[in-house]
Amino acid sequence: LVLAGEVAGQVTAVSKADKAVIAGVVALNVLEFPRMDLLRVRGGRHDYEDIAYRGRLPSADDDPEAKFVDQLGFDAEELVALIGGGHEVGSAHGLCSGYIGSWTTTPLSWTPATFFPDLFRDDWRWYEICSYTNETAYWRSVPDPFADGAAHEEEEEEDASDLLACPIAMSRKALICEEQAVAGCDFDDGLYPVGSQPCEGDLLMRLKSDFFLRENPVLEPHARAFAQDEDLLAATFGEAYHT
Repeated sequence: LVLAGEVAGQVTAVSKADKAVIAGVVALNVLEFPRMDLLRVRGGRHDYEDIAYRGRLPSADDDPEAKFVDQLGFDAEELVALIGGGHEVGSAHGLCSGYIGSWTTTPLSWTPATFFPDLFRDDWRWYEICSYTNETAYWRSVPDPFADGAAHEEEEEEDASDLLACPIAMSRKALICEEQAVAGCDFDDGLYPVGSQPCEGDLLMRLKSDFFLRENPVLEPHARAFAQDEDLLAATFGEAYHT
């Protein structure tokens, strides 16, 4: 992102929006996405100032079907491929998003594609994580929101009641608190450094929106198909990646 910002400042004939799209495609190539032949990039985007992005993108807490299908025009197979394919790489960082961990054990490579096989594991545990400005995070076990079926969608709100979510919030204001699922290692509730995972081993993470891919009956068949065939996932992701 730093390099992309430097390039954006040096090249002014192309909009920042187009540069971001080009950077995304270059990143997929560096991360060894196997179907680069399917990706197409079109230019002509315009930059707009003072745009409120909050609410324009799918929430990490909600079922993505309505946003992707009704508002963005993707079909169910495409949206499952785009979310799962996008989460084949990368990690989440507590002080940036409130979430901590990687979606796969190889966050710097698109292959092997393990997001969907791991999504159907049965050892996921749910935590609420409160990240603090001193670069610590408090992990607190919470009930599985999908234990009785698909979770209810939540409206994102920011108010004083959120500060009571973690025990130490009474004496230190949390920067952000979020719920996520983790698998791969066991650890006790408590305070841990944000920059390191709270246990040894491969700490995998999933968002609520990830779990809707397996709990929503419209999306689940596609998630299972991708779990069994990573070539199908790569092909569908490449075709759906309209930029």
